Amino acid sequence: MALNFPASPQTNDTYTSNGVTWEFDGVAWNIVPTSRNAFTTIDADTGSTSPNIADDTLTIAGGTNISTAIVNDTVTINFSGQTGGVNNAIATVTTDDGTFTATGEGTLQILGRTNIATELTTDTNELHIDLDPFSIDFLTDVDTTSTPPTSGQVLKWNGTNWAPAADIASGGAGLDADTLDGFDSTYYLNYNNLSNTPAIASLTDFSVGNENPASGNGAISYDNTTGVFRYTPPTAAGMALLQKKLMI
Repeated sequence: MALNFPASPQTNDTYTSNGVTWEFDGVAWNIVPTSRNAFTTIDADTGSTSPNIADDTLTIAGGTNISTAIVNDTVTINFSGQTGGVNNAIATVTTDDGTFTATGEGTLQILGRTNIATELTTDTNELHIDLDPFSIDFLTDVDTTSTPPTSGQVLKWNGTNWAPAADIASGGAGLDADTLDGFDSTYYLNYNNLSNTPAIASLTDFSVGNENPASGNGAISYDNTTGVFRYTPPTAAGMALLQKKLMI
């Protein structure tokens, strides 16, 4: 059936035929949709919109760090930026050698190095840092590899490293007088085991020389170079003076 639209319509004029209503938009006639349950106004945090033409289009656009996608009848809104606000977190971790600064949801790895093991206890917030067992040779100034130790040896400083060597044992295996432990008393109290000792004098090392001339109260003298004793008798005047002193 032919449609007889008005010859000179004005914008928003309508024409109905066979239950279908048409509306003139100033250029063409458009079918007016039949009444149905739909939102006539859409409000946002700022601003609102209403359809102003038939089959109007609503655009859902992403803002800063927001992306949108439509698959079939599903609208997905994704956040692609950084979370803001105040978080209970440590942004920067500083160590003896280096600094780590978190960027977004960064991951800080706590890894054990030589002879160090780390462990997060399951279902807890406990971080354990443990020292693994290690040989004493791990120490930089100890060398038990070049000369492997044998039973009874000790570590001694060889001028470069601490290395295995024989211990000072009972019976004089070590140096003389390094220790008195284990030595018999006759060893360390024996005069013959000492060094830098003076010579022992005997009676033959001493002699009496000729008498000196009388003098004063008399005297006995000793020459420590020749080992000679000499006697000086007193004079009569000296004896008298000594007697006088004794009487006083």
